[in-house]
Amino acid sequence: MSPMEIWLVILMLILLNAFFSTAEFSVATSRKSKLEQLALTGNKNAQRVIDLGQTPTKFIAVIQVSVNIIAIVSGIFGDKSFSPAFQRFFEWAGLNPPLSESLSLAASVLFITSLFILFSELIPKKMAFSHPEKVACAIITPLLFTLKVFGPLVWLLSSTADLILRGLKISTHRDENISFEEVSAIITQGAKSGLLEMNEHRLIENVFSLTDRTVLSAMTAKSEIIFIDINDGQQHINDKILSHPHSRFLVADSELDNLLGYIDSITLLKNIIARQDATLSREKLKEQGLKSVLTIPDSLTLLDVLDKFRETRQDIAAIVNEFGMVVGLITLNDVLGTLMGSVSHAMNENELIVKRADNSWLIDGRAPVEDMKKLFSWDELPNQNYETVSGFLMYLMKCIPKKAQSIEFRGIRFEVVDVDGYRIDEVMATISTEQDKAADAAKLAAETRG
Repeated sequence: MSPMEIWLVILMLILLNAFFSTAEFSVATSRKSKLEQLALTGNKNAQRVIDLGQTPTKFIAVIQVSVNIIAIVSGIFGDKSFSPAFQRFFEWAGLNPPLSESLSLAASVLFITSLFILFSELIPKKMAFSHPEKVACAIITPLLFTLKVFGPLVWLLSSTADLILRGLKISTHRDENISFEEVSAIITQGAKSGLLEMNEHRLIENVFSLTDRTVLSAMTAKSEIIFIDINDGQQHINDKILSHPHSRFLVADSELDNLLGYIDSITLLKNIIARQDATLSREKLKEQGLKSVLTIPDSLTLLDVLDKFRETRQDIAAIVNEFGMVVGLITLNDVLGTLMGSVSHAMNENELIVKRADNSWLIDGRAPVEDMKKLFSWDELPNQNYETVSGFLMYLMKCIPKKAQSIEFRGIRFEVVDVDGYRIDEVMATISTEQDKAADAAKLAAETRG
């Protein structure tokens, strides 16, 4: 064969190998969800790619058979075509014939291998990497034709491979289920690429967090609930309405554990205007506008609460623990506040986590522990039977912390800034330094000696 014919054969083999490499890569990396979208638009080739992906051993077998045949043929042509030329070059360079023959064989193999790696592996696969679904749809017809040509051999090889894998109890079924981590990674990538705004990214992440957060992380604690006692007098009720301009008030008998329902502030005001009296009568509670309140267990997630609100058409619920005691109150606005951050509460609440200029954070003790985990990129926390930063620090310190008490955890130093009764009100979080660790050790030693 002439040198031109040899080059044409080598070029044809490179193109064939590039086709099979591209086919293998594009079919294997195509996402079923995108292929299904293309199929819904009328792309028949997309459905053919999906069907072929269900039996991967078939197309892998035909590709491997084809690639190996091409490798054998290219080796034969490469050795005969390029070895003499390299040998003449090495002899011209002054090397003896035996050494020139050995080097020419190695140079021929290296030259052919480099051509195939560059033009039939790297370049085609990089081209298919950006749009595997479109490439797979474009090459599916010739790939299926090749599958028919090598049908008997492919059937024999794939059947043998399936038999061996079944014997080893290895599944060949491709799992198309998407985990939460994969969805989160896709959303994060979308935000980085500019497809999603940061506010949209944060909102989507907060939606997923509804299944992880319980009602305890978003509720108003029992100690902070302002309620109307049916035993309260006119002046006491008036003072509560003026001091706490809420739209609704829970109504109880002496204490919240004896919960009776709730009443709208506008109803109380109407009673005052109509009768100059807002006191409640045990016998006429319903007539005076008392409404029943939804009660839910403290084990529900925020997503469960949304379902409850939708089912009952209510937007306020009292939270009860396993002992039947009221532990808090949650409203639809509290759940929306978890989704929207501080937007829903911008009129009456401060941020629960505030970053300071010295790279420290002032954290409200009521802040959900999930927010703290996101802030410091922590995956898990020990024995997470708490919902707030206050509960987290009580668990770490094994006591009711006092003001200025501190503890170090995973490189973060937490110092109690303020305490409200038995609850941590504010915490200062800073990145621990060696000086902080030494000071904590000295303080602990002094307390031990004392």
